[in-house]
Amino acid sequence: MFLDVIDTNVWVQAINWQTDWAEKLYDEVVADQRFVYLSRYIVSEIYEVSLRERGKEGAEDAQLHLSTLWNLDSTVMPHPQEVITPPDTTDLYGGPVNRRRTSPLQITHLRHNPFSLLLEGVFDSLERGDAPILADAYKMALLSEQGIGTHRKQIANPVLVRRPEEMRFFNRLRDNGVSNLTSRIITNDGAFSDVNPSSVGIDNVVVEEYPKL
Repeated sequence: MFLDVIDTNVWVQAINWQTDWAEKLYDEVVADQRFVYLSRYIVSEIYEVSLRERGKEGAEDAQLHLSTLWNLDSTVMPHPQEVITPPDTTDLYGGPVNRRRTSPLQITHLRHNPFSLLLEGVFDSLERGDAPILADAYKMALLSEQGIGTHRKQIANPVLVRRPEEMRFFNRLRDNGVSNLTSRIITNDGAFSDVNPSSVGIDNVVVEEYPKL
C-alpha cells in the first residue's frame, strides 16, 4: 500500500496556476483514488508560496483548497487553521490566536536544522528545502511498521506520534490491519526524483517523478 506524499510545487501548480497535469493529480486525490499525507511543512509551504505569488487572493485560494483536502477521507493532514492562521490575527488581548502557526522563519529553520543538512549530504541530488519532506515521509512509513501486532489499547510510540494527525493516522492503520506501508513522494522536480532512499537502506520510501516522461 502506498501513502502518497505530494511535493509542494505540485500542489502549487494545481492550486495557483491550474496546470493540467497537476490538476489531474489533484482531482485523483479529491476522488479518493489516492491515500495522501500533507505534513505541516507542506501545508505551510503551500500557503506561504500562494501568498507570495498571488497575494491575498492566493492565500484565500490556498485556504479553500486545504480545507477541501482536510475534509477528505483519503487524506492525513493537520487542520489548516492549526498551521496557517494569518499572523496578523490577534485575540482580545492583542496576542496571536494561533501560537502553533508555522511561520516562514520556522520553515527556514526546518530547512537548516542538522537533520536536513545531514540528508542533503547523504543524497547528492537532494535540495535542503526537500529534506523535511523526505524525513516526514520516512516517519509515516515507520508508523505503519510500529503498529504491527500492537494491541488496540496500547499507546503509540511518543517519539513517532507527537501530533493529532499522526495519532489519527496510526489508529487508522492499526484498526484496518495495515502494515508495511510505503511512502511514495511524488514530485515534478527532476533532481528530487533522482533521490534513491534504498541506496542507504531505506526501503519504505520511494521518490517518483510526475508527470512521467
